Amino acid sequence: MDLLEQDDMVSFATTSWLIWKRRNEMIFRKCFLHPRIVAQNSKHLVEELQLAKQQNKKLTGKVQRQAAWVTPPRGRLKLNWDASLDKIRCRVGVGAVIRDHEGQVLATLRMQHDLFPDPFLAEAYAALQASIFCKSSGYKGIIMEGDSLQVVKGLNSASDSHTYAGQLIADTKTTLSSFTAWSAGHTVRANNCVAHALSKDALGISGYTTTFGSVPLCIRTLVFESLNE
Repeated sequence: MDLLEQDDMVSFATTSWLIWKRRNEMIFRKCFLHPRIVAQNSKHLVEELQLAKQQNKKLTGKVQRQAAWVTPPRGRLKLNWDASLDKIRCRVGVGAVIRDHEGQVLATLRMQHDLFPDPFLAEAYAALQASIFCKSSGYKGIIMEGDSLQVVKGLNSASDSHTYAGQLIADTKTTLSSFTAWSAGHTVRANNCVAHALSKDALGISGYTTTFGSVPLCIRTLVFESLNE
């Protein structure tokens, strides 16, 4: 059995199952199925399984291709942000990274803050801190990108919520209104892994840390991988 190829094993397994099924049909339904039909059904079933496997590979490849960070157009910068929570200590870690059209890291932010551990509140707070950091760094034309759909919808909404998180989002829009151009888009967590890694690392630091022109150790591998996808 160990010497059989994978395709032979699949063929053996499907044939065995069909023989067992044929036996049950004979015993319980008094229905006789010719062995030639069993062989044909086995062949067709194996072909269907192989086709399904090929389609699954194509779908998986498509998903993997979609799960990649996309550079901004020339003349614009992309600001990715994320938040991580320490629910035990009621703290939030904020991570933000500014990258250019070549994917190069221009600046990063890591900060820790005491905050009620609510995911939406944390993401809204992180978006505000990221926008303030971007403004204070002198960058004016940006694309904000995060994996919190609630915050992105809030940033793109003409109305403001009266919740605490809603007010943080309103303050973010006020900060962004001073930029020459800005937009906000949603992405999946896999595409936001650099900002997420920064936010996780921020929980282990004290206060506020920024970098300009250098890449923190906690994201070097992720940045390198994103540049080579």
